[in-house]
Amino acid sequence: MTMASKLWQFMWRQRWLPLRHKKLIYRKLLSAGESPDVPFEIDFFGLRYRGNLNNSIEFNIYYYGAFEKPLLFFLRDALLNLQQAGAGQLFCDIGANIGQHALFMSRFAAHVHAFEPYGTVNAKLTRHMRLNNIGNITLHEVGLSDKAEELTFFAPSGRNQGIGSFDVDSISKGNTDAGKLSLVRADDYFPANSIGPVALMKMDVEGFEKPALEGLRATLQDDRPILVCEISYEGKLAFRSRDDFLATLPPITCCSRSIPVMPMAARPSVAAPGPGVAVLSNCCPLPAGGSRAKTISSPVQWKRQAYYPAAIARAALNSLSSELKLIRPSAKKSILA
Repeated sequence: MTMASKLWQFMWRQRWLPLRHKKLIYRKLLSAGESPDVPFEIDFFGLRYRGNLNNSIEFNIYYYGAFEKPLLFFLRDALLNLQQAGAGQLFCDIGANIGQHALFMSRFAAHVHAFEPYGTVNAKLTRHMRLNNIGNITLHEVGLSDKAEELTFFAPSGRNQGIGSFDVDSISKGNTDAGKLSLVRADDYFPANSIGPVALMKMDVEGFEKPALEGLRATLQDDRPILVCEISYEGKLAFRSRDDFLATLPPITCCSRSIPVMPMAARPSVAAPGPGVAVLSNCCPLPAGGSRAKTISSPVQWKRQAYYPAAIARAALNSLSSELKLIRPSAKKSILA
């Protein structure tokens, strides 16, 4: 053990130093291969949250207020704009993990459907639902695929509990065989369980996006939800190209024209909700008056309002990367009618 490691351990043991001020020390211990067990309880946007610093997501919740906070705010504001436009109030969290996004969105959605097949992590969501008496979250302990099946799940072995996957290539990240878990085809499962219409959907399934989206084709076509999706490209099950990805999404037209795909950088007036996120604003000019005008907002900074234009917006995709978040807004039939 180096002198530096001994110094960080000594500082960590100092009880006079509040935990709030030990973030750097904890990071140094992590770098040295240590991850002390440190349970905590904290206010999480009006909810009671009980976590542990040795979980990387919960480390962010304790020290930064949330994990991927800009994305949480984007989801919140997008749903509020959808609600204001009368375009739906249902949120689906595909790959809910420990449930941070589902818990946060339960404060704003009429109902949240959270999909997470791995019991070790979804148990935390269940515990917080009970702790906070949350009645508008339904946990579905299944994954999504292009058919109903059981596949081997590769569970994370470290403190990052967010990288579990059905993709065998995730073994390269240190994941281990956790046995077979159930998957369903969303286009069959959603109608059978009265899920829909979906207004907003977040998907983070660690390399299994293609099978999951293949099984969502009819739902995406009929409900036209805003989709926030992490895209992986390195695994055997992943998308091979931009066109391969776009082919799984239903075509969108506006005013008899196909909507162009353009990079976020081309629209500097629209602020993205986080690194790697692209948003395309409405393709048609705003009408001078009428009912549609009431449901359309000009593109402004995302923290205030507006990345849901009633005219129709489409996601931009520059290049595929393992950390890309894709946002694909689209108009609701009720608005276009």
